Amino acid sequence: MWAAYSQFTVRGVGRSFFTKWFAAVDDRASECDRALILDDRVFRSLNALGWSSREAAGTRRRPTRYATYVSTMHGWARELGTTADRLEWILFAVNGQVDGKGWSPTWARIRGADERTG
Repeated sequence: MWAAYSQFTVRGVGRSFFTKWFAAVDDRASECDRALILDDRVFRSLNALGWSSREAAGTRRRPTRYATYVSTMHGWARELGTTADRLEWILFAVNGQVDGKGWSPTWARIRGADERTG
């Protein structure tokens, strides 16, 4: 994943879009830590929760930080008994509002969707 991230360069295409592309084309087996989307909404939620890709990876290098994000999300998902893509969707939906002002209504909508979809 690190190599793919570091070699992906398309003029005008930033992190948000190409991580969506990575997630869409990652065809590795489901037991692998598959690529996830890392857009501004997910980043905002992670930062609001006090998680920093730079601190977690111990470097400023974006490919290493992305690989650390993916492995961390998969680890958290296993601990929580869910999937990493579901966890990523929740962070996207919350959009950084984890301070109690926007968290409860957003979480209620997420919980409602879970109950409807099983």
